[in-house]
Amino acid sequence: RRRMAPPKRVAAARAASRRAKGGELEQGIMKALRGELSIAQKCGIAALLVAAAAAGVGYSIVFGSKVQRLTIDDSAALKSVFFSGEPWLVECTGARSPSELFIEAEPKLVKGLRTATLDCDATLPSGKSTVDRFKLTKPSSGAMFFVSANLDRPVVATKDLLSSADRLAKWANGLSKPKVHTANSEATFEQHCLKRKLCTLVLTAGSRQSSAERSSLYALAAALRATRIVTLDVSKWRLSMGASFAHVPPPSGQQSTVVLLKQVDSTAVKGGGAAAAKSVAAMLVKAPLVDEKASLEALQAAIDAAEGAEGAAAGFTPLEERPSIGLIAPPEEKRQRQQPASREPEDTSRTLTDSELRALRAEREAQREQLEKEREQQRRAQMAEEEQEAGNIVEDMAGDELGALEEDEDEDDAPAEEEEDDVEALEM
Repeated sequence: RRRMAPPKRVAAARAASRRAKGGELEQGIMKALRGELSIAQKCGIAALLVAAAAAGVGYSIVFGSKVQRLTIDDSAALKSVFFSGEPWLVECTGARSPSELFIEAEPKLVKGLRTATLDCDATLPSGKSTVDRFKLTKPSSGAMFFVSANLDRPVVATKDLLSSADRLAKWANGLSKPKVHTANSEATFEQHCLKRKLCTLVLTAGSRQSSAERSSLYALAAALRATRIVTLDVSKWRLSMGASFAHVPPPSGQQSTVVLLKQVDSTAVKGGGAAAAKSVAAMLVKAPLVDEKASLEALQAAIDAAEGAEGAAAGFTPLEERPSIGLIAPPEEKRQRQQPASREPEDTSRTLTDSELRALRAEREAQREQLEKEREQQRRAQMAEEEQEAGNIVEDMAGDELGALEEDEDEDDAPAEEEEDDVEALEM
């Protein structure tokens, strides 16, 4: 008895078969439109389409591709591709339909990544082509794809990415992800915030935010592609926005401060003539960042107001000076404060230069000579003390010997007197 496959496996196999057949049919239709098939093959595809129409299915497979065909006259669509921040995968081609590689990669793209074809060599109303306008590098041969997302410069796919639909889709999906930038220098603050038409500046009280704020921040970055979101740690960087916008509440560990910056065209007087200049207007977004829905509504309303007004919109405060940041404590001074007071770890932790080595050797030689002098003086002083003590001992010994001799003489005289007395007694 033959063992039956589980129902789930059978259903999965049937679905895979339908997808494969649908892909082959779609590719066959595209080849027929480009005139790459013979009459017999075209007739076979036409018969399949008639059968699908009779059965009431097949149109979703045939016309399921969402690849749009853009023209250089559609300024609104081109503005959406290059200046809205929304993610787009575009194939540069003059054909009326996308390539087979594009059709195969389209189902593998993430949700929200829009697709289109465009004749990138056609002349725009500005007199330049898309390739020249955005300084795109054309490949020497083969198809040309680029991704435009997050208000960044379009990125052209390299030749190795066009080897398979999987690689092309994976590359496009990676570039389409929303971004949250960090201002860790004056240059990055200028690049990611001040040079943008709209910048959402998030002031934090430290380098780490709460998980709720981080989650809400990336959700805002995905929903609001028209603005660049930049975080700034005010515990390390001092933000200067002028006296007119000094009422910004400081952030805390639980709640960050959100400020929307907008570039405003103004007129500056230089040399007696008027010249266009860029100034900045700011608006405080009062919705808490942890409340994703409230933050999204408040920030979306501020962005709509900013885009609908030529100058500073309602709720925005014009700044008399351009925002700037500066380090609160230079890194070198901070490192010196963190180092111990002893110099020995510092001397052993780095390589000395030739001049420092010579100075160190001279210092050690001088210390050695000074130590030798001190030792010599100590030896001489000790020798002098020993000589003085030896002289005292000799004097004491001489005195003792002299006293002993005098006593001996006295003792010698006493027996002579006694003998004389004895002699006198005997004579008597």
